[in-house]
Amino acid sequence: MKCKNCGAPLSADMPNCPNCGAPNTQKGNRKPLIITLICLSAVAVAMAAAFVVFITNNKKSNPDTFDFTCAEYTDEMNRILGAETLQKDKWNVTETNAVYSGGDFEIGLDLEEKSQKIKQISVGPGDRETAVKMAAVSVMAVDPEVSQQEALTQLADLSEAKKDKIENKYSVITLNKDKKRFEIAPGTDKKKASDAVITTEPATTLPVITTEEPTTVEPTTEEPKTEEPTTEPQQNAAYSAYLEYLENNRSDFVHDQHQYFRDREENSIAFKDLNGDGVDEFVCVRYGDEQHIRINLTIFSYHAGEMITMYDEQIYSMAGAEGVYQIFVDSDSKLYSIVTHGSCNITEYDVGETTVSETLLAEKVVKGTDGSTPPKYYIGGSSVSKTEFEDYKQEIQDKAETYLCHYYHESEGFSSSIAMSYDSACDYLRQ
Repeated sequence: MKCKNCGAPLSADMPNCPNCGAPNTQKGNRKPLIITLICLSAVAVAMAAAFVVFITNNKKSNPDTFDFTCAEYTDEMNRILGAETLQKDKWNVTETNAVYSGGDFEIGLDLEEKSQKIKQISVGPGDRETAVKMAAVSVMAVDPEVSQQEALTQLADLSEAKKDKIENKYSVITLNKDKKRFEIAPGTDKKKASDAVITTEPATTLPVITTEEPTTVEPTTEEPKTEEPTTEPQQNAAYSAYLEYLENNRSDFVHDQHQYFRDREENSIAFKDLNGDGVDEFVCVRYGDEQHIRINLTIFSYHAGEMITMYDEQIYSMAGAEGVYQIFVDSDSKLYSIVTHGSCNITEYDVGETTVSETLLAEKVVKGTDGSTPPKYYIGGSSVSKTEFEDYKQEIQDKAETYLCHYYHESEGFSSSIAMSYDSACDYLRQ
């Protein structure tokens, strides 16, 4: 072999040419270096692999926590259910727990104080079909190896006292019979579900909780008692929706620059159940066109999980009118309004589940402002005298049991009023 620089004879193990001092770049000299580098790389890979194995084997599982936070649990439940059934802003969350109330179910989460990870899930009441379904979905959310049918069967076994406890790989299910709640805690391992899907197929047997040993009961002709559904969760949800609306629409109720409106804002909002469904309606008077003093009577309600507008109509419009109004209910919660702004309208309202219809009972019609044309009076569409009209007006007014909204410049108010200002209404809904 020769040096590539000067051509002098050179052996393969010489690092430099003895004649010119140039480095020996022959292939045979690089081989030990390459072998050394390959060996070092292999050692590094082996050490990295050993480190990963060490970390994996020594990572302690924590059987006291789940992988979910409240928000992640909500997403997983909705994914399995295939709908936005649970809403993240409807949870009542503290440092150590979160509660979600639906119509026929309530979900409680015990949370780690620092990490906010879920330690335990409870769902009840366990004798309601919707609650049982939510309990089954909760099991599926934290245990990827339990199907819908398996979860329902396990809940049935607990309800029928066939088993005291169900131990799955990722979940442990028990039944608290005193509280009628299914309690779901972590198993020996934990993992998020990835393939759980709820189906629409009915379960073969929905669990029914019993707190005693089963006994044989003779048939009876007595009608079975039906449990009245609680309206408290719907009422709370309605109040939350009403408060959000008020906070987002302050200018409909508070006019900082107009004294005319400010005088009329003290008694413009009330909350009362008008259709007998156990949930308060939101009744209010909202001021529209400020130039022409247009005023609307609006009735909101809460139905099928959302705030709806049942009625929104102008009750008077007259520039500069010294108008007054009284909106009230009688002992049967029948709604009336008496609105005077020169003319006068007496109206009865029929409040249904989602709509409101109106009937004009009587009216005083005034044309012109010079007084040359005398007013005309009507009851049920028929012409009557002024005395007859005033007597009828008083008869309707005597029915008033609770005033909801009112402005009457000749009176300081009504003792039976539940009307509130904007600020008072917001405070009331927050309590």
